[in-house]
Amino acid sequence: KVLPNMRGLKHLNLIRGHKDSDASFSFSLKELLDLISKNCHQLRELDLAHWRSTRSSGFERPKLTCNNLKKLFLFECTHLTQDEADLLVRQIPKVEVLTYENGTDAILDKLLSRWAKYLKEFDIFVSNSRSFSFKYKFPVLQDLRLGTEIKFGILEAPKLKRFHIGIEDE
Repeated sequence: KVLPNMRGLKHLNLIRGHKDSDASFSFSLKELLDLISKNCHQLRELDLAHWRSTRSSGFERPKLTCNNLKKLFLFECTHLTQDEADLLVRQIPKVEVLTYENGTDAILDKLLSRWAKYLKEFDIFVSNSRSFSFKYKFPVLQDLRLGTEIKFGILEAPKLKRFHIGIEDE
């Protein structure tokens, strides 16, 4: 447990490796978020690329929240469970920057039901020709990046300044 000694930490990157790897973290998402909320009050960004844990997060309500956490990266989190998504929205009150790639529609729906009204930047990429439709209002969204395989209807984002379709080389 290294996090208790990192009180000034602002960005935590827990990339598990390649999406097809069998490697898993030996701690649950709840244990991770509890450690962050207790010990990393300055944390602003959390990257959970390829998240997979060997332990269940359980159903206990969190005692503390990660109030300063504003950026969440969920890249190739195909093993993120509904319980873990519930935990994320309970323990992280306001996400302003969300990257979501190749997770399930139900998980994305859960996240957006809580955070759409706070999102300023939203990157979404899905594969397998799944369609995604916007059913939430994004009142403060300024930057939206859509993957090439996304189909959408009416987007309510009155403050949108940048709109990207497709994947750009940077």
